[in-house]
Amino acid sequence: MNVSVASGAASAAAIVFAVAFAPHAGAQAWPAKTVRIVMPFPPGGGTDQMGRLFAKRFTETFGQTFFAENRPGAGGLIGAEIVAKSPPDGYTILVTTASLSVNASLHRKLTFDPLKDLAPVSWLVSVPLLLAAHPSVPAKTPQEDIVAKLHAETVKGLALFEVRKHPTTDGAEPVGSTPEELGVFFGREVAKYAKIIARANIRAD
Repeated sequence: MNVSVASGAASAAAIVFAVAFAPHAGAQAWPAKTVRIVMPFPPGGGTDQMGRLFAKRFTETFGQTFFAENRPGAGGLIGAEIVAKSPPDGYTILVTTASLSVNASLHRKLTFDPLKDLAPVSWLVSVPLLLAAHPSVPAKTPQEDIVAKLHAETVKGLALFEVRKHPTTDGAEPVGSTPEELGVFFGREVAKYAKIIARANIRAD
């Protein structure tokens, strides 16, 4: 299962970390190499801003390079699919928005399942933003350990003025939820939009 963080539509949102796990991977400490953070929207927006802030933060705290990459298109689905289908080694992370909870039901031909292929790490700010990464990681490095590492550094990062000033300037409220809280929130959002989309018979395919 992948790791992800999701958010609400207009009232609330989240930035999520997702990590993929492969039982056959080597017993190597994470992170042992460069980590990619994918933002599925163009440069200059909220996801881009937060993704780059945390790429810098994680590079400093984890001692490995975290680089931010914009992969926009299809309302965030192109970047999300890249992360969901990336090698299951724990080295690809997604920063996305509340649109993912809508797209889960709006696009009936999605090639991945956000709820199954992405596992929640932390709700960062109360605006439509989310961070996620592919859920594979080396053996003997449990998924919980990687999620815990990312979550802990996320909370520490949100406590820093240079990180908090960016979302608060834009009217967002830093959150820093637990992975469990984010998982419940994302599941609730997906279920809510599934009902709305089905009732209105909305189709994007």
